[in-house]
Amino acid sequence: MTDSKTPSSDFLRALVSTQIRLWNDADAALRPIGIPLSHLYALNAIAEAGAVRASDLAATIGITVGAASKLIDRLERDGHCSRRANPDDRRSALVELTASGSRAQVQGSSALEAYLTSRLDLTGTRAERDELSARLHSLTTAPTDAAEGSASE
Repeated sequence: MTDSKTPSSDFLRALVSTQIRLWNDADAALRPIGIPLSHLYALNAIAEAGAVRASDLAATIGITVGAASKLIDRLERDGHCSRRANPDDRRSALVELTASGSRAQVQGSSALEAYLTSRLDLTGTRAERDELSARLHSLTTAPTDAAEGSASE
């Protein structure tokens, strides 16, 4: 019988478990103001871009175009964004924040920052958190060719 626990699988399990717990806790911290974390991610991306297509939003926050379209539908239903024709491509629409969406984005970002500050202050110095953040980011930006090559050897 092979031991399924390896240092790499333990790392992945800890990373995923941590991400899920942080996401759920951050989502709960936003609940009193009525903005789910997934909506805040989208509001932040739209605010940063000014106007986005569904495909741009999908790429920015790492979801499918179909999921982005449904997310935009919910944001529009809640009055946080509006769609307008894309002057550069009639086949697509541009999504922009409404005044309500801008307020929700600012309020949600502030609440999320307060939650994260209280949670992350317990995990070391700012420099240590910055280093960890950079290392975690490198996991998603590392070339995949090396991983594919070593997996097939």
